[in-house]
Amino acid sequence: MNRKLFHSYHSLEGSEKYILASADITEFKIKYEPESDKDYIIAEPQPLGNGTTEIEIKVGPDFSTYLEQDRPPSPILRFYADFKCAGALIQIIFSVPVIDENNQPPVWSISDLQYTLPSVWPVDIPVNWNKPLETSDKDYLENNAQIEFRLDSQFETIIKVRSTPKWEGGIPPSYDYEVSILLLKPNDLVPGIEHIITIVASDTLNEKNFELKLTIDPSGQPKFPQFSYEYVVDSLPVSIGEIDLIVQADAPSGSIVEYLVDPNVDYLIYNTGTFKFSFDRDVTLEDLENEKFPMATIKATVKGSGGVDFEDEAVFYLRFSELGIPGFECISKAVFYDGYNNC
Repeated sequence: MNRKLFHSYHSLEGSEKYILASADITEFKIKYEPESDKDYIIAEPQPLGNGTTEIEIKVGPDFSTYLEQDRPPSPILRFYADFKCAGALIQIIFSVPVIDENNQPPVWSISDLQYTLPSVWPVDIPVNWNKPLETSDKDYLENNAQIEFRLDSQFETIIKVRSTPKWEGGIPPSYDYEVSILLLKPNDLVPGIEHIITIVASDTLNEKNFELKLTIDPSGQPKFPQFSYEYVVDSLPVSIGEIDLIVQADAPSGSIVEYLVDPNVDYLIYNTGTFKFSFDRDVTLEDLENEKFPMATIKATVKGSGGVDFEDEAVFYLRFSELGIPGFECISKAVFYDGYNNC
């Protein structure tokens, strides 16, 4: 049996027709490289008479899925058309370039998110800290799957969208991006109002919208009513025991506030039950002359979402009246000026 090979490189837009000078075709089949059971190609032989047969080769129902769904390593569809007739085997090798038309729009993993955040949200913590957010594009070529993001002009300086590709080389099942939404300027949003922020994912030809519904609640922040707390004494030593001065931060209803005290003296104690300081021994003038001021810094913390803490600080001083305390002038300078005994 004679064997004749023909190689053909085609775009295969619609169909291609081949006229073979033989009417006695006994076998005909299409084989793909790599092998596949899909119907990418349909070939129909039709005898024309006069010893000739027409073979019409055209795209099949699965042709449109070759790139987007099958994700071949190359955008070239290779297949063999084998014809067996009396005394000969004819094989035509086709290499068909398949065009990625950039017809796959970006897809968001979810359509919207809703958050209420305090006005002190850190710029490096994503708003969507507890909700993984992704966009994907199933176009075949990476250039057609490059997704950019844009916002309404009024939010461009307030919100930033950061995307990170999740694929590494090759042709992935889809081009997926991990998306983080950063809040740069929470104070530029009117508090107490739900702001609907539209984020548009675009691959140049196709777009898909995502909605972020964001409310700023300034009450989420713990706040000391004053930065500096002073307790006035008019005699020394200061006796052991609790000081009649409440040092407590305001916080949202239901919040759990943790207090951390950084004392500059080892005899100062903070009671979280009464929100008052106390001394565990008598405090003398000698103690005060050898110490730095303020006596303590106190930090109030409300544990926020995703490990984000909201904090405020205050400082605690002793203040002395002029009533008969030796060294008052030196101590008062230390308290009210630079915080050190620089008399």
